Amino acid sequence: MMRIIPENAEPFELWIDPKTRLVKRIVSGSEYAELSDYKNFDGVCTATTGRQGNGVPDKDIVLRVLNVQTTQRPPVTTFNPSKP
Repeated sequence: MMRIIPENAEPFELWIDPKTRLVKRIVSGSEYAELSDYKNFDGVCTATTGRQGNGVPDKDIVLRVLNVQTTQRPPVTTFNPSKP
């Protein structure tokens, strides 16, 4: 487990599987995400199942990735921080 303490943001934990070296869990405060079913899409490895919650099991959300496009670049503005 790695504890990350960024400037001007809340700390969080990355739980990494020592055998696969893949992130299995992310924890921030009372919220968490569990990642599983990693697959390769044209050389890009990503979790295809994520369970997100805050400790109340019947409120968990399960996300599933069906497809990853690696041939089309996102617009440059996608990663620009918004201006105040």
